Amino acid sequence: MKKIILIVDDQEGNRRILRDLIEFHVESRIAKNEMPEIVEAENGLQAWNLLVNDEIKPDIIFTDYQMPKMNGLELVRKIEDELNLDSKIIICSTIFKVEIEAVERGLKFLLKPFRNDDVFKIIEDVIEK
Repeated sequence: MKKIILIVDDQEGNRRILRDLIEFHVESRIAKNEMPEIVEAENGLQAWNLLVNDEIKPDIIFTDYQMPKMNGLELVRKIEDELNLDSKIIICSTIFKVEIEAVERGLKFLLKPFRNDDVFKIIEDVIEK
């Protein structure tokens, strides 16, 4: 079954960086698996609509913390409260205090700017399964 990755960030450049890292890593190191479908959203509300209305079930959700309309932790709370998803959720931010809340909620945290190896490790853990 094809894997799905949802990237939620209000900055197009950050979405592009993650998409490029994922595509590069899968093509170069996990070639035995097919390329995952990568879906993008500009904010938590748009991501929520994709999850509910389009009924996508991502294997990984990378979500920025600070976004207009609905931030990353608000999105996570709605997912936890209203959906039964088995997605690995990664909160991305430049704000160190967000890491504490993410870890307390049992979420992974990815510091911006992204380190290639951190992104690759997450992709390997999920895509190879």
